[in-house]
Amino acid sequence: MRCKKAVFLALIFLSTLLQPLLAMGHLADIYSYNASSISVIVGNVEDGQLNSTFKVDGGWYNISEVGETPGLDIRFNFTEITGTPISGCIDFYHTYQGHSQHDVIIQIMNFTSGAWYQIGTITYNETAGWECSGLGSEVGPFFNNGTIWGRIYLPTIGHIPHELKIDEIKLDVATAYDLPSGGKYYALAIILLILGVLIGIGMRRRR
Repeated sequence: MRCKKAVFLALIFLSTLLQPLLAMGHLADIYSYNASSISVIVGNVEDGQLNSTFKVDGGWYNISEVGETPGLDIRFNFTEITGTPISGCIDFYHTYQGHSQHDVIIQIMNFTSGAWYQIGTITYNETAGWECSGLGSEVGPFFNNGTIWGRIYLPTIGHIPHELKIDEIKLDVATAYDLPSGGKYYALAIILLILGVLIGIGMRRRR
């Protein structure tokens, strides 16, 4: 009797768990995008071009600071982003040969407010590595017709010997999508099957 009761409770729990997970028919895919453009508003390009930022291959995009305020302003865009983004981050593989008091900030445009929004920083480092800057939980204002505007910005005075070297910039986006109606019918079939087993156990207990 205890065994039947345990099975009965387990099936109830399984039915309750599967119903929202399967019936809602909602999942997400992850997509990566290279920058579609990059330009230096403030600073000097020492080496490289846009395709130098497509992958980690030792082909660097190098920008030196200028001795004024701001000391650095690099703009980059991602375009042709499809679907409905629900989260994401911008990844940089870089090295920054500045000093510890210089924090270069990473910003993206909030198209709702029309202002730049900070999502991360690049600090002094001598060893190349990844910097992942998340877009946060409310990403809608940062997308405009499948486009994101970003910039790397030094709001204080720059120093000419300081150099930012970028080997890759990419945007990783989680995009929501709905399962086809068949997936929802499949979930319903599983739930009905579990309910049928529950009814069968109940009938056996009455005998």
